[in-house]
Amino acid sequence: MVCKTDRIDLMSNLFGSKAKTLENLSKLISTAQIVPGISFTVDAWRQDSANCLNKVIAKLGSNPLIVRSSCANEDTENSSNAGAFVSVLGVMPDQLEKAIEQVVSSYDEGNPKDEILI
Repeated sequence: MVCKTDRIDLMSNLFGSKAKTLENLSKLISTAQIVPGISFTVDAWRQDSANCLNKVIAKLGSNPLIVRSSCANEDTENSSNAGAFVSVLGVMPDQLEKAIEQVVSSYDEGNPKDEILI
């Protein structure tokens, strides 16, 4: 039997930002597939956007991409902010910088630890 504190520990270790949750789930599931992705913090983007862009292209190539939000206040155990933040679909590598800026601009407080998921 799973007690409430075990459930809370499991939830806090498995679920985090959208990017972290997908990363954790990809290690556990065997009957579904999570497509490859990459994430980085707003702070990392602000400090070295060229490095972030290079890592995205090196890992994901030149196919159309989706740039998504992955911020701390997006979804929590007690609330959902579905649709509150921007996602940009069909982004080509030469459009990545603009798409990332659109996503970051949709974050209310601009927490440097918030993430961008691609």
